[in-house]
Amino acid sequence: IFFWRDGALRARAADDPPDRPPAVFEEVGPDLLRTVSGREAGELLRLTRDPDTGEVVRMHWATYRVTRRQETFEGK
Repeated sequence: IFFWRDGALRARAADDPPDRPPAVFEEVGPDLLRTVSGREAGELLRLTRDPDTGEVVRMHWATYRVTRRQETFEGK
């Protein structure tokens, strides 16, 4: 689950215990963030946008593909 808090993008697994700190990201470039603490610290989060609308349509975090809907690696 990705969410904004205190001006930073954060992420946590839906089944994480409440006392486990979330991953926290900082922007390092256009559509590119780095995990600065928590799970996958040091890894990049890359955003892919729809060229017509600018809407984020895909994210890759440490090579894991993240989508709004469950999909396979082939996008099906």
